[in-house]
Amino acid sequence: MAVLGVYCLPKSNSPPTDKKFGGSSVIGMSVRTGWAETEPEEGVYDFAYIDSVISAARVLNKKIMLRILAGKTSPLWIYDAGVQRIDYFNTNPNSPSFGEPRTSPNILDQLYIDKWTNLVSVMGTRYSREDRIDLIHMTGPCEGGELHFPLKTDTALWASLGYTKDLIVDRWKQTIDAYNSVLPFHPLALAVVNPHLDDGAKEEIADYAFLELGQRFHCQGNYLAVTTNPSFEPYQLVSSFSPHTTTGFQMLWSASNDPLNRMSGDLKGAIDVGLVAGVKYFEIYYKDIIDPDLLDEIEYAATSVGAPVGLPSTLGDSPPATLASVEYNNSILYGNNREYIEHTDRFGDRSVSVVVQAYSQSSRVPT
Repeated sequence: MAVLGVYCLPKSNSPPTDKKFGGSSVIGMSVRTGWAETEPEEGVYDFAYIDSVISAARVLNKKIMLRILAGKTSPLWIYDAGVQRIDYFNTNPNSPSFGEPRTSPNILDQLYIDKWTNLVSVMGTRYSREDRIDLIHMTGPCEGGELHFPLKTDTALWASLGYTKDLIVDRWKQTIDAYNSVLPFHPLALAVVNPHLDDGAKEEIADYAFLELGQRFHCQGNYLAVTTNPSFEPYQLVSSFSPHTTTGFQMLWSASNDPLNRMSGDLKGAIDVGLVAGVKYFEIYYKDIIDPDLLDEIEYAATSVGAPVGLPSTLGDSPPATLASVEYNNSILYGNNREYIEHTDRFGDRSVSVVVQAYSQSSRVPT
């Protein structure tokens, strides 16, 4: 069930053309869409875009990663329903919409979490047995697709909204549980950064995901470049999970045709920085995937993680009807049993009891 290889990352809501799925070195397409597109009115769902990408993937014998983005992509009806609203300007200089006005919910608001996890339940029910989806990214209590808060450095704002580390960890626990309850087959990813303060929240959130999901938890960073410093804490967190579960990186930007040169024009150098962390998959921007001068770099990324070039990955034709057992660190787990295994190597001095869970899929999905 581990994700392996290179995925093409086009713009959000990008039409699923053949080129978006890449050539023989690319497993498939990384799909991003927003909550407002997916649930334009409360209880009214539109999965046409996601379904179209899945259909294209099936025709091309490719796979997809899926993100439904929350936060700033939230539909306006949630504010009419009573969710607290924050109006601000985009302060991310790496974003093409830098300086533009944005609206985001107060992501600590329990009503917001309730509305979001309802969508997760509907989405998960629809796609729980979809074999073309390799990986689903968990989002929700964040500005978009990573753990970032909107206006994450505004400590006065978040103090006034009641921020505590325990509160954001709780909101993420609810969200992780929501994904886990309806998506028992698929790997589930978090893109880890400091949500607001460097107060240990990202570690607690990632640890909880690993405790609940075991090796279905995929830990990812969305900032990879040749200039990424291995001492960068989020990079170290991704690297620390690599011996225990699947990890990956999304590139900071495209190496091709970037006037700001955010990747220093060095895609292979960025790939090498990621490989040092032990990752098994890369999201590489569409501009680089279609650049004929970068074909060797794309193949290098795929072969370096051991991806079968030109072949699909992970789930196979369909999830099995039952999961008889899962072997993990020499422990065999049956049915819905849970076993706690003490780990000290991954967490260093922060040793925790790691939950490894095997699901009896027949108890969740009719066969």
